[in-house]
Amino acid sequence: MINQIKRNIEKLGRRITVMEVCGTHTTAIHRNGFPSLLQDEINFLSGPGCPVCVTSSSFIDKLANIAQTAAVYSFGDMLRVPGNKVSLAQARAKGADIRIMVSPLAAAQQAAASGEPTVIAAIGFDTTAPAFALAVEFCVQANIKNVHFLTELKTIASPLRYLLSADPQFDGLLLPGHVAAVIGVQGFHFLSEYTIPSVVTGFEGRDILEGLSMLTDAIRVHATAVHNQYRRIVKAEGNKKAQAIIERYYQPCDAYFRGIGMLPDAGLRLRDEFAAWEYPLSDYTETEEQNTACRCGEVLLGRIKPYECPLFGMACRPDHPCGACMVSNEGSCAAYFRYGRETYL
Repeated sequence: MINQIKRNIEKLGRRITVMEVCGTHTTAIHRNGFPSLLQDEINFLSGPGCPVCVTSSSFIDKLANIAQTAAVYSFGDMLRVPGNKVSLAQARAKGADIRIMVSPLAAAQQAAASGEPTVIAAIGFDTTAPAFALAVEFCVQANIKNVHFLTELKTIASPLRYLLSADPQFDGLLLPGHVAAVIGVQGFHFLSEYTIPSVVTGFEGRDILEGLSMLTDAIRVHATAVHNQYRRIVKAEGNKKAQAIIERYYQPCDAYFRGIGMLPDAGLRLRDEFAAWEYPLSDYTETEEQNTACRCGEVLLGRIKPYECPLFGMACRPDHPCGACMVSNEGSCAAYFRYGRETYL
């Protein structure tokens, strides 16, 4: 497939730029050495598809504050993300009650059994929304009063529209297979409004190469339809049950993205009838990041490569992250450091 990709690029007659929307793709691409294998053919850019990375520092600050008086459940890769004041790991070391969440439903069940005041940090894209909806359903049906959700769920369509409406500096998109498994290929049909070809792919090396082969061919012939490489998992209509439970418990709301700011209808919050389980946000506002030296926002928009940030590999390393992109396993900076620091430093 490498040779087929090279032939497609040769017919096109120029090097192309591809944005992999999802951080899991970024990690897989660099783990498999594709930037080196295809260095003369493809320039890879990272996109805004890492849920931990796009979550604001003020959300971290809010969770750390809540954990002074209530138990807070969070995914493990959130703990070391710097807030404007502290990370959750630092807050926990100082006595805050912060617990690692294996699954939202398990966290809700544990909290219900304990009876302790509990807040569950609901973050992620369309992929994790059904899991949080199941946890909400458990709380609603059992009338659990001590569990609330601080919700920062996001949908992938809005940041992609933002990128495509702002003079995109890429020729094609690799789309996340796990998101597409929920929303279906039809959930990306809006991309056909633009002139950028796209392919839904899986995460194994062979999946990505086949996706790149399909994408480079689509770029060559100017085919802007959304193509599906991940057919063994992703259906045109997606997962109807997952879509139904999201629809039942959530409604659209504005959402903050690191590097972008607020986007209309880009997030999810609990429907009004389930507002009793939403953590009150009257004293919580999203703010711009205070660490102006960190350039994670630009990395997430594909405007710079991680190694172009002056902190990369120096002040900012996995053992001492200055920004979210160096923390998460899906973070672009972490992937570049883990698999390419000999090249970039």
